[in-house]
Amino acid sequence: MLAAWWSAADQRRSDAAQAEPPVAQSSRLSHRRETVTAAGNQPQQPAITPTAAPQAALPSQSATQAEAVLLSAIAMCENRKSLSARLRFEAQLFGKQLVGSGNYLEENRSEDYLIRLELRTQTGQYSSTLVQVCDGRYLWTCRKMPSETTLTRVDLVRATTQLRKHSATPVPPDSPILPGLGGLAYLLRSLHAAFEFHTLEYGRWGNSGRLVWRLTGQWNRKQLQLLLPEQCSALEKGLPADVSKLPDHLPDQVIIILGQEDLLPYRIEYRRRLPEKEGNEPTSRALLLVDLFDVQTNVKLDPVQFIYQPGNAKLTDATESFVQALLRAE
Repeated sequence: MLAAWWSAADQRRSDAAQAEPPVAQSSRLSHRRETVTAAGNQPQQPAITPTAAPQAALPSQSATQAEAVLLSAIAMCENRKSLSARLRFEAQLFGKQLVGSGNYLEENRSEDYLIRLELRTQTGQYSSTLVQVCDGRYLWTCRKMPSETTLTRVDLVRATTQLRKHSATPVPPDSPILPGLGGLAYLLRSLHAAFEFHTLEYGRWGNSGRLVWRLTGQWNRKQLQLLLPEQCSALEKGLPADVSKLPDHLPDQVIIILGQEDLLPYRIEYRRRLPEKEGNEPTSRALLLVDLFDVQTNVKLDPVQFIYQPGNAKLTDATESFVQALLRAE
């Protein structure tokens, strides 16, 4: 899902460049400090307001604890009966500010794992939409942008068969479709595969003061070798990467806010560090903030929401690229 976002963002950059001249960066987003911030039961607005900072970091073993908390959150996502949530996001990419909102549904049946994600994005006066539906057999993704509409489909049975055959990680043999190939579980698994989470802090979240964990991670060595091939030799010798050489639209840090009781991801931030300056200047800028709110779990959902009708749209089979992306992330 992380790769899908940056791919879609690159397409939105192209569309926006055709549609309107560049605009100045938003200081509200790009200068936001790294604090635990509110996303609780707020009105459905793109704006995201700050609240209390993390209270404390855990002792030196926090890297191990951070990974344990994230793995527990993944397991919780894969075993939860159902979830309904609203979401909003802000992004600052390619000199453009994007804001958007949407809805997310997931249902975990004994034989199927179903999801529906709807996003509406605004760039200036132009808008785009993304709809992703997993009906248990296929993962459909439709993107409507100013310049074009694309529709892709992933055959999850075929993808599962290939993953069982080629994956270095053992996969359970008792289901025709693996859990976590879409939705929140897939997102968290993608983050776990691509980042090393080295810091675990605790604090409170939103107007309700919900107790949360804050996990902070950086690209792992394998991902850095893919993103910075010219630094492979230095990385193999154990030297630190010069992440300032990453393309401007890529983050070098991710922050996940998880509820301590329900382990739900209430916020995910993708950030990019800024050059060091003296004084109280911000140390990083947010590239993308995603908030979940109005979250309900284990509720009855309308089964029609998980049926996708492609109509006459041109369809592209994305199964192979989907599998390869998962294998690269291992």
